[in-house]
Order: sequence, then structure tokens, then C-alpha cells
Amino acid sequence: MARVNLTRVRRAHFHSAELGYRVAQPHSGRGIGTAAVAWALQQAFGQLALRRVEALVHAQNAGSLRLLARQGFTLYGRSTRSFELAGRWLDTLHWERHAAN
Repeated sequence: MARVNLTRVRRAHFHSAELGYRVAQPHSGRGIGTAAVAWALQQAFGQLALRRVEALVHAQNAGSLRLLARQGFTLYGRSTRSFELAGRWLDTLHWERHAAN
């Protein structure tokens, strides 16, 4: 139904990780992704004591763009034509969120 993960955890100097998540299409729009991302951020900034979480989303993924904005992420960059999906080259948007203190 859904998954969430923190990858590329970098402790020394960066204290950061990359957020990944996916919700199966039949379950989208039900708050599952929002709950999963909120839990992952709680772990990242709590137990793991990270200072920054990054997320990469393709520019046409409206649901993920809304989710990240609602979860306090800020857009900080764009990679043009950065990956191919079903024969189309898409842009990637780079998002970040910092620990509260």
C-alpha cells in the first residue's frame, strides 16, 4: 500500500538524509503519504538527530509537490531533463526541510 524510507544518511558534516516515499495509486489521496512522511521526519529529527532532510520529486507529480509543501519543505533547485520515464525526459525538483532548532 505505501512505503517511506530515509536513505543516503550522512552523519559527519552534513547530518542529513534523503526522503523517499511511495503510495500505491488506489490508496492515494487518503493521507497515507502525509502520515508516512510526518513519521519519517519525526524519526529523522528526533531519534536520528539529523539536521536536514532532502526530497527529490519530478516536476509533474502534483500530489508529492503538495505533500512536501504541507510538511514544511522548501524548494531549492531544479534539474532539467534529469531522468527518463516511459520515453519522456522529466525535470527533478529538489526540496529540503531543516530541523526546527
